[in-house]
Amino acid sequence: MSQSIQESIYLIFSNVLFLIPLLYYLIKIKRLNELLYIFIIWFLFSIFSVLYNSSNAAYSSYKSTITLAPIIYIYVCFLITVSPLFKINSNNIQYIKSPSNLFLYIIYFISIIAYLPFIENIFHLLTSGFSNFGSIYESRDNLDFDPRAHMSFLGARFNSILIWMQFVTPSFLFIYLSKFKVNIIIAIGLIFAAFNSSILGLCSGSRGIATATILNVAYCYLLFKNFLPIFINKIIRLSLLFIGTLFVLGLFWATLSRFGDHGIYNSDNTILDWIYRYLGEGLVNFYKDGWSTTSFTNGQNSFYQLFGDKRNIMLLEKITHIRMYVFYTSFGDLLIDFGPFATLLILLSIAFLIRRISIRKGCINPFDLVYINLYSYSIFMGLFTFSYINSTYILIFSIIITYILKIQVKYNFHG
Repeated sequence: MSQSIQESIYLIFSNVLFLIPLLYYLIKIKRLNELLYIFIIWFLFSIFSVLYNSSNAAYSSYKSTITLAPIIYIYVCFLITVSPLFKINSNNIQYIKSPSNLFLYIIYFISIIAYLPFIENIFHLLTSGFSNFGSIYESRDNLDFDPRAHMSFLGARFNSILIWMQFVTPSFLFIYLSKFKVNIIIAIGLIFAAFNSSILGLCSGSRGIATATILNVAYCYLLFKNFLPIFINKIIRLSLLFIGTLFVLGLFWATLSRFGDHGIYNSDNTILDWIYRYLGEGLVNFYKDGWSTTSFTNGQNSFYQLFGDKRNIMLLEKITHIRMYVFYTSFGDLLIDFGPFATLLILLSIAFLIRRISIRKGCINPFDLVYINLYSYSIFMGLFTFSYINSTYILIFSIIITYILKIQVKYNFHG
């Protein structure tokens, strides 16, 4: 049996493994919710791993071939991380407690400051970003590259605040829509805030932040949809359909600009080959190279911001002896940092903490749902890389501000 056929069989087996919880949960709940959404994403990306591995864009110099061990390992990691979500999901929640006034002050502030940077970013994207997407991405390696160069002084400062709030803003938006009489100006401002980072990312030639944003907003909708008014529910569904269509077209255009016939990385590969690579290489890279790593980076990969301003690719490659500029999935990144056994302990510990979130008589603190969102984001975006790899301090800030708002609810809730 040839190596390519053997690897395809292993990858198809991986597809079957990720299909099992999807079918089990679909039969159990018979409708789409946020956990089923995660199962669907992992199953679809596992299919793309098969397509990538047999495409022209597949890397030709892997150190190892695909075996059963890394497939089982990453599947166990996946089951550990999703296990708390069987208990803590929207199907088991009937009521969300009301946030304190502090939450309202924060979202008013976020909403008001979001207009200027969003308008400046979208104007720049429409007037010059799309036409120069590939060259902009290439220029990011220049030391003097500034993604905010097109912005006004005030717009750039407001933009920085929105970046620090980027992981909690989508959840805050849906808490506001669920628990308060909606002011259209505030709601639009929060929507701008939720999508601002993705627009800035596109201005910088990056597809990743836009991918993360659309997947995260869709997840938040599924998490909160049972608590939204019927009219708002309908508007959001239509909006997500429209935005999702624009996103797919934007992904195609971004890929064409970077890898097409006139792109900066043009080759004999087709656009589909490059899309297969973008969506499918994380699993394959881990199965073939990430799993073979025996020298670990002790946090300098996933949490490099604790060690310095920039992720030192050359140092990481010297330690691991594998490419460190590609996707290895979140589990792969943690393994590269801490090894296979420590990674399992870390995942088990975090899953244990998430299980401690309380749903009493169908009622939950709204900011526990923010924690669920932060946690789940690392799962469905973990098919690319560790989701917070460039945002360690923003993640810490997000956890702290969510905790402050959570205890405000606890102390202000009566009933």
